[in-house]
Amino acid sequence: MLAFTIVTIIFLPMSFLSSFFALGVTQFPKNKVNGNISWDLVQVSRWIFGITVALCVPLLLLAFNAHRMRRMAKRTFWSSGEGKHGRTSESYLT
Repeated sequence: MLAFTIVTIIFLPMSFLSSFFALGVTQFPKNKVNGNISWDLVQVSRWIFGITVALCVPLLLLAFNAHRMRRMAKRTFWSSGEGKHGRTSESYLT
């Protein structure tokens, strides 16, 4: 799982940048009066980078802290030792 995360961290920015530079900027909304593009590259870049950061940062934090969250869930929900149907807390998460 960690190898998949690391490979994704390496290749995701490259695929994003290749998609970003392949965009046809002329397809963005145009001003009806003079026909110029009403969004400049700075506005588009802010949206794209903002959305990317808003999605990637929480997901990376989740990926790198999954083991901690699993331990916390194990302590919180299965701390009584034996659960339903005679299963121990270790067998629930394996």
